[in-house]
Amino acid sequence: MKLWGGRFSDSPDGQMRALNDSIGFDRALYSVDIQGSIAYAQALVEAGLLSEEEGRAIDDGLVQILDEFETNSFVFKPGDEDIHTAVERRLIEIIGPTGGKLHTGRSRNDQIATDIRLWLREACEQLNDMLENVQLAFIEQADRHVMTLMPGYTHLQPAQPITAGHWLMSFVWMLQRDRQRLAECRARVNISPLGSSALAGSPYPISREGLAKKLGFDDVTYNSLDAVSNRDSVAEFLFIASMVMLHLSRFAEDVVMYSNPAFGFIKLPDAFSTGSSIMPQKRNADPMELTRGKAGRVVGNLTGLLTTLKGLPSGYNKDLQEDKEPLFDTFQTLRTVLPVVAGMVRALTLNPDKMREALDDGLLATELADWLVLEQNIPFREAHHLVGQAVKLAEDKGVGLRDLALDDYQSISHQFGAGLYDALDFETAIRKRQSTGGTGTVREQITQARALLTPDADKLAIRALTPEDQERVGIFMEEQWGSPRMVSRGRMLNIPTLPGFVALLDDKIVGLVTYDIEDDACEITSLNSLIEGMGIGSKFIGKVTQKSIEAGCKRLWLITTNDNSHAIRWYQKRGFTIAAIHINALEESRRLKPEIPHVGNDGIPLRDEIELEISLIDME
Repeated sequence: MKLWGGRFSDSPDGQMRALNDSIGFDRALYSVDIQGSIAYAQALVEAGLLSEEEGRAIDDGLVQILDEFETNSFVFKPGDEDIHTAVERRLIEIIGPTGGKLHTGRSRNDQIATDIRLWLREACEQLNDMLENVQLAFIEQADRHVMTLMPGYTHLQPAQPITAGHWLMSFVWMLQRDRQRLAECRARVNISPLGSSALAGSPYPISREGLAKKLGFDDVTYNSLDAVSNRDSVAEFLFIASMVMLHLSRFAEDVVMYSNPAFGFIKLPDAFSTGSSIMPQKRNADPMELTRGKAGRVVGNLTGLLTTLKGLPSGYNKDLQEDKEPLFDTFQTLRTVLPVVAGMVRALTLNPDKMREALDDGLLATELADWLVLEQNIPFREAHHLVGQAVKLAEDKGVGLRDLALDDYQSISHQFGAGLYDALDFETAIRKRQSTGGTGTVREQITQARALLTPDADKLAIRALTPEDQERVGIFMEEQWGSPRMVSRGRMLNIPTLPGFVALLDDKIVGLVTYDIEDDACEITSLNSLIEGMGIGSKFIGKVTQKSIEAGCKRLWLITTNDNSHAIRWYQKRGFTIAAIHINALEESRRLKPEIPHVGNDGIPLRDEIELEISLIDME
């Protein structure tokens, strides 16, 4: 069924149809097209253009069509030119001629403009969630490497010492800008063009504002000619997607480079790397290379659409049909790439020893210049020149700046004093960079980023576990493990009988910790959270540790993952002594209940966990 053709004598040429029809790709809009049509039918009833009975018939028919799409039982027919044609044809098949009234006052021009905005609104929300997941992955990895030293590069040349955490957090802020742009894009997307008709507006008494409210739009467009031809939001979305991919491509390039044995900063995880068909020793960062390559694909989609839009006259033109394929392709590319990047980030193993080996004394040249400025009151430009001479002298002697004798320095200038050697220290260089955003502020960056990503953190409440929590704890465990019972290291835990704490958000339990005090020792039996990035684990550890101290405990045992040093740092930072670390060595453990099998809920040995034995009395 064609939505046009009354004034044509001949049917379209077959090859012309192949070029003209968009059903091959715009069928992806079926859900939003039906959503818009249901709202439009209601508006027609309210305007007195459809009877209540006709409105119900159209609504029921559209719901049936939606169900057919959702169950993959919808049958396309040769005359289905686009998704609008297909839906209207099927509606008339189901309810008869009444279905033909749905198009009253509506053009495919404002219909597709509405469909695109409804689709984009959902795409923006999904992309935002995926980006947040990648950010959390970077934060989690950065949190393990707050003081892992590495060279920082400019022009790909060693420049100054930074930390691996600083490097990782740089991508969090890149993606945060992308999310800000995305939020602004969504706000501009959420304006309704429905009711603009073909270009001049509708002659029927349809409330555009009421339509917009039904569809969840914030406002309506104010010029119908602009409304039907406006594809700014598509171009903006493609630009944001391009920036996302450019940022991920930069990370991908770093991973490819740093995982090269010549650097050795990173070990690629098996799950996110591939091998060679001919060279057995190879470990390739293919996911990162594909990310880098697909960035070009997404940028190409943006460039293609901008080129299409640049020469269009006012009003709707068929060229605008070219907006959907690059849009859908770009979104699908992001949906494919982003989860892989998040997985790669979380699974990466950084090599602090290799990173430190790459630190060259030349990276401390700026520290020495700063020392001359701060300690000797020398203008920076002069200090820069003097340190440059020292660098050259060290190169000539084949030594580092720290190995030059004081006499060597003073042969350049008597402004060099013995105190200069205090400045030639990598940790000192990091600690000195405390200005906002500096490499010495990674912990603050992480805190700030988590606050942005989890704005509800201030609503989080931590309190003691009570018997009245039993039902909600069951719900929590169902969400966490699919079972209302908790198994910890081979034993069934009776939650109501164990002391513990719960984390609540909007009166829902989102975290749980239990512990067992026996004689003069405490064991944390289980610690779990449904939400990352809100510091629930740290809060729980603090609460249990305090309870242990109040109970007179001398030791505390905690199980944590082998690649997770959060707990170690938490205790060390507060002056506790890590009395012992037991790695996969149950027979050496001094745990309260050594007969407990070292297994997880699924019965598999927990070879990737460590047991911390923390002294609660031998404070450093």
